[in-house]
Parts: sequence; C-alpha cells; structure tokens
Amino acid sequence: GVPRHEELYRKYGAVEDTEANYRTVHEESADRIKALKENIADTTSALQSATTDAEVQKLQGTLASQNAQLAALQGEVENAALQVLVQDALNRNNAEKQEEARREKNAAEWGVINKDLDRMLTIPGRDAR
Repeated sequence: GVPRHEELYRKYGAVEDTEANYRTVHEESADRIKALKENIADTTSALQSATTDAEVQKLQGTLASQNAQLAALQGEVENAALQVLVQDALNRNNAEKQEEARREKNAAEWGVINKDLDRMLTIPGRDAR
C-alpha cells in the first residue's frame, strides 16, 4: 500500500475539526442570539414606557444582563471562527517550513554532486588558476 502521511492527515483533520466546531457553535448560538435580540427589544420598549424608578431600575438590570449574555454568545461564535483561522495559519506555516527544508536538502545534495563532478573532471597535477 501507499504510505499515508499521518502528520498531513492530522493537520487537515484539525482544520476540519475546528471548522465543524465553528459550525456547531454558530448553529447552536444563532437561535439563542435571535431570541436574546428580541428580548432586548422588548425590554427596551418596556423601559421606555416604565413609569416608576423601581420599574426602570429592574428593567435596566434585565437589559444589562441580556446584553452581557448576547456579548458572551457572540464572543463564543467569534472564538470558534478564530480557531479555524489560527489552525489554518499554523498548517500553512508548517507546510512552508517543510517546503523550505526540502529546498535546503535538495540544494545541499546538489552541492555534493557538483563537488564530486568537479573532482572527477579535474585533471590531476594541474593547478587551478
């Protein structure tokens, strides 16, 4: 069989995993975010028609809590998206490092071949000018 490059598959798998995680977080959060935005709109309306200080304070507390929940949810989605980008950047960087190492190895091997050729093609007893 053809040898599988486990390292390569692991890297692609890591991007796929972080991408799948992002999709899950995004889907699970979407409905909650929509509901929270509706609740915030309702609370804001109630706040505008509030008549007592106690009512205003209570609704301001509710609104602050709803906004904090919304920010936390949106943060989770952003975080999951960033994980995909970071994993992809790591993979690209790793691929570039491996390519550079391959080029250096090829260059070094070519240098050895050229030295051997020079030795074989040099006429003994002649000074290099």
